[in-house]
Amino acid sequence: MAPLDIMNLSAAEGVPLIAFTMEKVIDDMVRSYNMSLTGDDVYATKFENFTNSSDGFDSEIARVYDFMFGDLISPAEREAIIVEARNEDLNRDASQSYSGSDHHSDNSDMEEALAATRLINATLLAKYEGYQRLMGYA
Repeated sequence: MAPLDIMNLSAAEGVPLIAFTMEKVIDDMVRSYNMSLTGDDVYATKFENFTNSSDGFDSEIARVYDFMFGDLISPAEREAIIVEARNEDLNRDASQSYSGSDHHSDNSDMEEALAATRLINATLLAKYEGYQRLMGYA
């Protein structure tokens, strides 16, 4: 997926490269999202459902596992899964997460990355912008 040296690339180098290398993954994600709209055997969630707040994280984890397991697991098993999953909530104490790392970018990095989107191939950028509209982000 990502180049091994991704952490050493500038935004101008990394953003267009990642846009290109992630194209198939993004295509698959959008295909899954579309499938979730027309059937009941695919569950699609949005990243922000997990990251907006700890309450949102807990609610989304519950919905995911309710979708996956329904009544195949006991209420106690469901609660144990939710409690364990809380270790990965980035809004909670990051030192307690499995990954143990800070996943946040500062505002200047975000601005630099956003500016670098203009360097993405125009055809690919138009495709991604279409996906944004389709999923309600634009």
